[in-house]
Amino acid sequence: MSTPDPIYNVTPLRVPPQSVEAEQSVLGGVLLSPDTLPTVQEILDPEDFYRRDHRIIYQAIIEVAANGQVPDGVTVCEYLESNGHAEAINGSYVIDIASSTPSSANVQAYATIVKEKSNLRRLIEAGTDIVNYGFAPDGQDATAIYHRSLSAITAIEPALTNSQPPTDIFGESPGTVLRKEWLPPPIQDLVFAASAVKGSPPEVMALSMLVACAAACDDRFQVQPRANEPGWRESARLWGVVVGDPSSKKTPAMKLAMRSLSEANHVMLEKGIAARAEYDRQMKLHTLQEKKALRAEANGDGMPEKNEAPKPPRNERIITNDGTTEGITKLLADNERGLLYYTDELTSWLGGMGRYSANGGAADRAFWLECYQGGSKVVDRASAPPVRVPNLSVNVIGSIQPDRIRALASKMDDDGLLQRCMVAVIPTAERRPTDDAEPVELIKAYDDMLRQIYNTRAETSCIVQMSQEADAIRREMDDWRVTIVASEGLPAMLRSAVAKYEGLFPRLCLTFHVMSCAATKRFPTSLPITGPTARRAADFIRRYLFPNAFTFYTAIMGHASQGFTLAQRVGDFILVTSLSRVSRRDITHGCNAWREAPDWAQTQALAALEQAGWLFPADTGRATKAWTINPQVKAVFATRAAEVKSRRAGIAKVLADLRGTKGAE
Repeated sequence: MSTPDPIYNVTPLRVPPQSVEAEQSVLGGVLLSPDTLPTVQEILDPEDFYRRDHRIIYQAIIEVAANGQVPDGVTVCEYLESNGHAEAINGSYVIDIASSTPSSANVQAYATIVKEKSNLRRLIEAGTDIVNYGFAPDGQDATAIYHRSLSAITAIEPALTNSQPPTDIFGESPGTVLRKEWLPPPIQDLVFAASAVKGSPPEVMALSMLVACAAACDDRFQVQPRANEPGWRESARLWGVVVGDPSSKKTPAMKLAMRSLSEANHVMLEKGIAARAEYDRQMKLHTLQEKKALRAEANGDGMPEKNEAPKPPRNERIITNDGTTEGITKLLADNERGLLYYTDELTSWLGGMGRYSANGGAADRAFWLECYQGGSKVVDRASAPPVRVPNLSVNVIGSIQPDRIRALASKMDDDGLLQRCMVAVIPTAERRPTDDAEPVELIKAYDDMLRQIYNTRAETSCIVQMSQEADAIRREMDDWRVTIVASEGLPAMLRSAVAKYEGLFPRLCLTFHVMSCAATKRFPTSLPITGPTARRAADFIRRYLFPNAFTFYTAIMGHASQGFTLAQRVGDFILVTSLSRVSRRDITHGCNAWREAPDWAQTQALAALEQAGWLFPADTGRATKAWTINPQVKAVFATRAAEVKSRRAGIAKVLADLRGTKGAE
């Protein structure tokens, strides 16, 4: 009996994961409803499209929108033709995509499908690379190939998880680098282009512009964060602090951000000086007339005619650099829209409110805490009559050097005043100005937008609604905030700052919303705060402000707890271990400080490392027993890892020499 021929299973050529239909639906949906582009951009980059022509079309849509045009079939085709893509992409194909898409209602779902297929392709490419490393080691040993393979996974991790690099728990660098997509569209390009020309970190200009726009906004525009809580409303009122060395070129960037408001403030000041001079002249005349009337009455020439005294002029202002409660109170009495306290150096403002400061530092802090909330207030003064302030509202922007705020740290009360500030920690490395032309048109558009915001008045309280998508993001932010605040492994002042994000989030949403409305000449209440606007505000807080606050309160202010200090020592162990997954037992064996710490400090340390993105729970049990190490950690902190390894090797050598000496004896 003959043996049958073996049957060979031939694997057919496999096509990478893709969905051409979903890609076409995304492009068609955006062309039908350009308002959906910000939502799609939150999900997709051009590289996420499988087909090259789709990548080019999507990039063209983005560029057309960035140029201030509405990206529809006609404008996109014109852009493709003018940029040399006419041969690669037939214009009729773009029109066909738009016309064959019935609706843009499901564009977000289609974008998610495209993203998922793109992530699967990234995994396949990384896996293929790893397999090839094994078959073609190029003289590398298994350990080197392992680290090379780990790098391949690390490279795609941000795209797959949409995660940020782990936070610097050692305070050696700023919290994170600002990204364009976290800012409102009207200033995205301007911030980075103008900062490059000035050689200034974009964070300075971004924070200054946000505070400037908030200060320009009429306080009667408000947002109600929760539909079931009508008594809670927030205005666009922001405090910002830039922490950086004198060489970081903060002043030029801040001046550009404030230029339009400063010019309007100067006009008000000049008018005020002229009005005061006229008032003084009228008062002199009034005094002379009063004297004549008194003399006439004394001489029996009859009762004098009643002479009304002139009314003092209003001292209208937008900006002040007087941080005293007396000066602020006087100005606020005549400026119901509130003020912007703008200064290059915040040392005197913060230092004057220390617990040991003279002349009522505690009272000043209470006054400024009320300035953050706004509203009508009667301000009592020790040596003068009380003043009724129609709106005790002040926005704040300024800078301070790290060593100066560090010196003030021990003198400052933990009453939440500093924690209400958005903090930007600026890199110490000096930036060279580029030779690019100053973005004049972008600057003009920003100035026009700022004037539009200021000139948009609300006669009564105007409530800007939150869309359903924005409200869902607000609930997401609530969950995140509660988790952070409950984490005992983080410094108390940091957790206090995060607690203030509950009010900061709607304030930023309103600020972003008002900026977009002004750029398109729309009244703020004409549409609700959209999901993309809320997502930008959430990303700005979670991905930029929180890492910066982390660095500020742990490294600069030095408010680290015992648990956080232990987290730093465990962090050093993580950097030098070859493990990709660790347990409490592994840490006990590899970290001396861990063995000496109490249980509560160990719990705090692990919680801090999780919050900083260094460790991810590897099990879902009631009590976590093992953690996966974020593969980005060793890449981001490679320099520190080398230093720790060198230090440990030096200690090991000393101990080995000591053992050898004792053996010889």
